[in-house]
Amino acid sequence: LRSQYPGRTKSSSDDVSLGLSVMMYLDSLNTLKVQDRLIRLEEQLRCQRVLPAELAQKAGGMRVGQYIALRFASDEELEALVTEVVEGRLTKPAEIKQAIKNWRGDYFRV
Repeated sequence: LRSQYPGRTKSSSDDVSLGLSVMMYLDSLNTLKVQDRLIRLEEQLRCQRVLPAELAQKAGGMRVGQYIALRFASDEELEALVTEVVEGRLTKPAEIKQAIKNWRGDYFRV
């Protein structure tokens, strides 16, 4: 890579800066992935606790993004929303969030 200044070559400090930037970016991605996996686990446990056994079993096939969207739904409307997702009427996380009537905030996410 060439520097914007004539006669100056790329220095090792440029390499270190680039390396640190990439590491920070990857670290933030890993943190978000861990949070998503934790939310999925919490929602799977909630589905087992709140939903009828047959529907909870069908919900096991939902995608991570769908579980993440459902975290905002109250327990009272969870069954209806999961039914919509399992039957394919709600597929995208944005659609699921828009269908939620009684919003349950997620105040502990980092």
